Amino acid sequence: MHTRDFTRLERAPAYRLVYDAIEKQIFAGNLRVGDPLPAETTLAEQFGVNRSTVREGIRLLEQSGLVEREGGKRPRI
Repeated sequence: MHTRDFTRLERAPAYRLVYDAIEKQIFAGNLRVGDPLPAETTLAEQFGVNRSTVREGIRLLEQSGLVEREGGKRPRI
């Protein structure tokens, strides 16, 4: 019998999955310029992750220029 070697699967960190899910909604047009994102606690409940995970995903979205945060307000698209 011949065995095949497979490369190990790489799993994205949860914050990257949060980033990807929000990015997908932006590009699909479900979130538009000026729309506020839901509260971090709401997103954490919806995604089934910790609030800190959501915060990191949003930080990546900010770095990529997809969302911005003004002062202490919730991030906006």
